[in-house]
Amino acid sequence: MLTVEQYCRIRIAHRDWMSIRQLARRFNHSRRKVRRVLAESEQAPRKQQHTAARLYRRLRDKRSYARGEWIVQPQH
Repeated sequence: MLTVEQYCRIRIAHRDWMSIRQLARRFNHSRRKVRRVLAESEQAPRKQQHTAARLYRRLRDKRSYARGEWIVQPQH
């Protein structure tokens, strides 16, 4: 079973142009498992894909987040 962190690492490595075979070797999983992880991430409903602005609003409303929105946005 994969942890959330492993799912994330596989997706990020694939986004950074690592092949499925390389991912399988690096994370010690079968190519079938890696393909399944990547397929699941592509099928995520649009509602689960949060933007920085939306994440900021949720933090502000539910957790009384007092910092600015720019802190939540990814730094490029």
